[in-house]
Amino acid sequence: MNTTPSTIELDLSDALLSADGYGLNNGKMGLCIAYFLNGSNGHRPDATQKATALLDEVAENIALVEEYSFNDGLIGIGWAIEFLAQNNFIEVNTDDFLEDLDDELYKLIMYSKAPSIDLNTGTLGRMLYLYKRLTAQNPERNFYKEICNKECMVLLIDELYESLISDENSVLNQDFNQLEEETIITISQSLIMACKLLPLQLNFSLLNEIICKITSKIEAHFSNPSMEKATDNSRFLWLLNGWYEAGLSLNIKEWKEKASIEIENPGQTFHSDEQAFILNKFKHTEVSFPRNSLLNTLWSVSADNHDHSWSEAWLLQ
Repeated sequence: MNTTPSTIELDLSDALLSADGYGLNNGKMGLCIAYFLNGSNGHRPDATQKATALLDEVAENIALVEEYSFNDGLIGIGWAIEFLAQNNFIEVNTDDFLEDLDDELYKLIMYSKAPSIDLNTGTLGRMLYLYKRLTAQNPERNFYKEICNKECMVLLIDELYESLISDENSVLNQDFNQLEEETIITISQSLIMACKLLPLQLNFSLLNEIICKITSKIEAHFSNPSMEKATDNSRFLWLLNGWYEAGLSLNIKEWKEKASIEIENPGQTFHSDEQAFILNKFKHTEVSFPRNSLLNTLWSVSADNHDHSWSEAWLLQ
């Protein structure tokens, strides 16, 4: 992949022209992150100025964003603000800046369950935002806000556990080979999310059970000699990435090694930028991203420092 400063700037300019709204994945908030990253790498001295201008534009037009989704809505924008603050791209007390969103999300979680557990519109997106908020590094802690956010997180962990495990129709009580790709993706993201939350000591026993159940299912799946090695098994890259990241997070060498072995021999095609990210991350081969997406752009601007912390927005790590 060509990641010279000139091509990166051209890609960013093209992406800005086609930006759809103010959200994270398809709008100007995601490009704001990309410009900040590009500026920090020294590719273009004006990149940080463009990033700041984009952030101001998002803030000025936030009333136009009505949905609470992660990809294009307020929850994803809130995650991005906290990400920028924690990585020292902006100086802001996020307890103050995100107070209204915290309050609205509190009411949303307290009075209604998410329609699904997926990252975009479901439980995982709400969890990822609150995880970022609970790991905020503001100079003065807002203990009341922290208690409210923890209360919400406990309820969300309950939701996740119920959807994944608690009855015979739950996702983890089904054969992986029979699951749709979107469900496979959600399982991998759930594993990574559970590992992130474990140090917070909230609903520890349920999180531990989620982690143990998912990793046991993954290991059994890839240990099965009759497992089909078809070309459409690219969807299982998600499981391997989740397994590896769980091993990395919990310092379990065996999980990392087994996942790495499988990823080194994928024997499959892939069709999404997320899968390209996984293959490139593991240095299996340098592959091109199928689409000109934000994920592709962020990969390019991170080529020099290899810091992919932004990929948390897709729960890829």
